[in-house]
Amino acid sequence: MKKNLLNIAKYIIFASIGGGLFWLAVRNEDPANIREILSEANYWWVLLAVFVALFSHLSRAIRWNLLLRSMGYQARNATTFWAVMVGYFANLAVPRLGEVTRAGIVSKSYSIPVDKVFGTVIVERLLDLICLVVLFIAAILFQLDLLGDFVDKNILGPLSGKMSSSGLILVGAMIFLLLIAILVYILLKRYQEKLSGYKMFALYYRLQAGFLEGIKSIRQIKNLKAFIFHTVIIWLGYISMIYFSFFCLPETSHFNFVDAVTIMAIGSFGVVAPAPGGIGAYQFIVTMLLIEVYKLNSTVAVTFANISFFSQWLMMIGMGLISLLVLFFISKRKKSHENIGNHSE
Repeated sequence: MKKNLLNIAKYIIFASIGGGLFWLAVRNEDPANIREILSEANYWWVLLAVFVALFSHLSRAIRWNLLLRSMGYQARNATTFWAVMVGYFANLAVPRLGEVTRAGIVSKSYSIPVDKVFGTVIVERLLDLICLVVLFIAAILFQLDLLGDFVDKNILGPLSGKMSSSGLILVGAMIFLLLIAILVYILLKRYQEKLSGYKMFALYYRLQAGFLEGIKSIRQIKNLKAFIFHTVIIWLGYISMIYFSFFCLPETSHFNFVDAVTIMAIGSFGVVAPAPGGIGAYQFIVTMLLIEVYKLNSTVAVTFANISFFSQWLMMIGMGLISLLVLFFISKRKKSHENIGNHSE
């Protein structure tokens, strides 16, 4: 009961954050003007963006499977794909729930220890974070003339303005927390044998071992070229989603591929925000970027942000539900085969 109440409370908090940011993005816009722009949009380009997104998610499933196979576990690409889509669907409810969900699906489907599967998910997400940071830096360098003022006003300016006595306190607090974390890690390692008898600590040690196995799995990948290829396809797909979406509106059709890299890289920080599926945070960041950097009309900016977001959002809902049904029938068929096998014995 307590767990259910906690989950409900989490969802309300995250949904409130998303709703608040969404309201900030659209609060000054006339719904009639947005509807007019939507009525003139070319949705064939949006469908192409959705198709590219699905192809990108398929590459993610295959890349994840390469990590699992490097650890000696055999999983079908179809299963990892359904698991990835259910994971995205779960993230629409509670941020980061999807990582746990997809790890659980693959673990149950193939009787793989869940800590090891979750370890590969963490490693995959760390790799994504590195790729995102690289793309973010590249976007700033390639469009320094456009992004210079935006970064200075919204990122560097606020940071430098706070780097006074309060800034020194913040840095001191971060160093203190880092030292505490190091001390805790040393103590956990030193007293591992004694602490392993407690359920909570045993779970921590299993997850830690799984994470280390995930790190090792990268070094053990047999087909490294395929792993790199699918990593490139994943991020090329994310960028292409934005690029193809440009052509659905006349006001954004002149944007180029570099602009898509910029919007994808900066907009991704909204997707990872603590809101269901990044709703609200994504629209707020992309709208602000389009208005301040690309000088778009605010109504067009809000409309584009919502088209690019909700087209993917609806696809994740649809594919998430389909994936749940497919996995349900696969599980049901597997159980029926097992029952037939038991009767024949």
